[in-house]
Amino acid sequence: CLLSVGIPFPILDKKSEKRILAERRQALLSKLESSENNEVIWMAAAVLIYQQVRNGTVAGDFSIRIVLNQLEKEKKISHTVGETIKKLSEAPSSTDLSLRRKVSLMGSAKNSKALATIASKLST
Repeated sequence: CLLSVGIPFPILDKKSEKRILAERRQALLSKLESSENNEVIWMAAAVLIYQQVRNGTVAGDFSIRIVLNQLEKEKKISHTVGETIKKLSEAPSSTDLSLRRKVSLMGSAKNSKALATIASKLST
């Protein structure tokens, strides 16, 4: 996109890309842990899980909402994960703490296996 308007930019090598994704993950985890706002929590969790499952990143409200819809259909994660995040996204700001905590735990999972374990524990 930048190249099409004449602004040169460096092409990232794998090492730089990995570092940038790790820094973004840390920033999102910090935001997830420190926030009490439903919207911030579900958006950060959706982006973190998408980054983990698809090894890519997404930004912007519209794009994150699309990702949330995709997470509900994602085969690599439990259907419960997408449903729980969707429930928080539709909940009023006065939602009880337990739903926010569930979504925060899911978003902070280190990998898909940890996410599956968290989802199964929280659904029982």
